[in-house]
Amino acid sequence: MNTKQLRQKILDLAIRGKLVPQDPNDEPASVLLERIHAKKERLIKAGKIKRDKNDYGIDKSLLGRLPSGWGWCRLGEIAISVSDGDHQPPPQSTQGVPFLVISDVVNGEICFEKARFVTQEYYDCLTWTRTARKGDVLFTVTGSYGVPIFVRTEAAFCFQRHIALIKPCIISGRFLKVFLSSNYIQQQCDERATGIAQKTVGLETLRKLSFPLPPLAEQCRIVAAVESALAIIDEIERNKTDLQTAVAAAKSKILSLAIRGKLVPQDPEDEPAGVLLERIQTEQEQLIKEGKIRNEKSLRPVTEDKVPFDLPDGWEWCRFGEIGNIFGVGLVKSVEQQKEQIGYRYFKMNNIENYTGQFNLHDMPLICATTDEVKRFSLTDGDFLFNTRNSYELVGKTTVVRGVSGKNIIFNNNILKITFKMNILPEYINYYHVSKTGQEFLRGFASNTTNVAAIYQRQIITMLIPLPPLAEQHRIVAAIEMAFEQLDEIVAKLNID
Repeated sequence: MNTKQLRQKILDLAIRGKLVPQDPNDEPASVLLERIHAKKERLIKAGKIKRDKNDYGIDKSLLGRLPSGWGWCRLGEIAISVSDGDHQPPPQSTQGVPFLVISDVVNGEICFEKARFVTQEYYDCLTWTRTARKGDVLFTVTGSYGVPIFVRTEAAFCFQRHIALIKPCIISGRFLKVFLSSNYIQQQCDERATGIAQKTVGLETLRKLSFPLPPLAEQCRIVAAVESALAIIDEIERNKTDLQTAVAAAKSKILSLAIRGKLVPQDPEDEPAGVLLERIQTEQEQLIKEGKIRNEKSLRPVTEDKVPFDLPDGWEWCRFGEIGNIFGVGLVKSVEQQKEQIGYRYFKMNNIENYTGQFNLHDMPLICATTDEVKRFSLTDGDFLFNTRNSYELVGKTTVVRGVSGKNIIFNNNILKITFKMNILPEYINYYHVSKTGQEFLRGFASNTTNVAAIYQRQIITMLIPLPPLAEQHRIVAAIEMAFEQLDEIVAKLNID
């Protein structure tokens, strides 16, 4: 059971009367309802609220029998008023009274940081049923509907019509917020929400929500028990976040040590990376003579003033183009509207995981492909993939393909396919790109136009790579994978999710 499920389990027990014990000495809900009705009658006679003439009945089927002393009611019965914000666009102002929209509701609380403003004159003209006071409850009713917010502040503010305002009568707003957070209420909202593009829970729907009402004294006990339990869950989630942050920092540090030659010891018996680069160059020159590859323009040599840090003995700074064979971007193809399990799977940029260097094979649509397209664009084990176009934050994602043999997967045109020369280990190059240093290089190359950033092939081949001896590449990758596995195991053991 994860923390979200645990929260709902606590709320479910609360609204069924199973979270705290009942006390036969408590004033029963039936008497409480009489007092609520009497208070509302006084407000009606004083002209402060209007009488609700509708009788919606009570849906008791979802919860079954209530504990002794409890009673069924409608939300509208136990609220002085259920209203929403002004339906007319308010006059905007650079200062004045905060005006909330749904995006200003963050984790069930009001966040004023990005709120816009309306004039004081506009706010003063609003009726009291549309101005929130401390102890009232807000409830989102459009789009991300069903989120209750207990008003804790005494500061003045107003809100858009996508937010409802519930003013409780005698009962506690904190109790009301607890019950409105339950799946029982959410289910009723889901069943009665209207609209297509943006679902809306109307005010009449809110007023007729079936509500299990405990005695007032038990309401206080429920609120105390729920808030105590949820505070513990909040602490678990904070610890979980702290743990995940610590693990992410540890992984980043491991990668930083790895690409600087400080994660595993060097072996003087290893063939130096300089010798490996010379053998690669010799092989390339021979292939050019044989006409098997084209004679590409020489890359600028790496100079000491351009390298970000010193490397151990046996390592060399090189450029990506010196060690990588770039096959080009993938296939531009429209997705077939077919459900049969035929054709080829289409590997897209979203199949490369963000920031991790990993990939997934989920949600790959089907495409048809010619024999030539299959030959040119199929993925094979060991391919190094580079995401060339994405948002600025995500462009340059990389991964190494493993375990795809025989699965008929074709990569798309936002991905560059690369193999490496002389058995250079693609996993090591991948970890370098995931490292903070590699990411900083990529961000320096990325061109940011409108909403799409791009890194071009001519830029990739000039990227600096800290290259260890081939044998050390294998030791580094093994050490990284062992450390990451241990960290992930810690998270799995301590993570309640």
